[in-house]
Amino acid sequence: LLEKNKDKYDIILTNHTMPRMSGVEFIKWVKRKFPSIPVVCFVDDFIDAPEVMESGADAFVVKPFRVLHLLKILRRQLGYKNTDDELMQAIA
Repeated sequence: LLEKNKDKYDIILTNHTMPRMSGVEFIKWVKRKFPSIPVVCFVDDFIDAPEVMESGADAFVVKPFRVLHLLKILRRQLGYKNTDDELMQAIA
């Protein structure tokens, strides 16, 4: 799906723990094929963050998370300025 529609993705969100392929394997694959697409990975604990970042993720989010925190990370990865005023306007 990703390979057929690579121009349609601005960002990829993935999880560290997945059934068929680990998040780390997926991140490495994405970064090898599509290095310009930012990848944000959800992790269950801070202990997983170094592995995720070393695999090529652009950012990580520890679960559970606050939606505003996730929005700030996504906006930063997409190149938006992360002022609180801009964020509040974006979600209003």
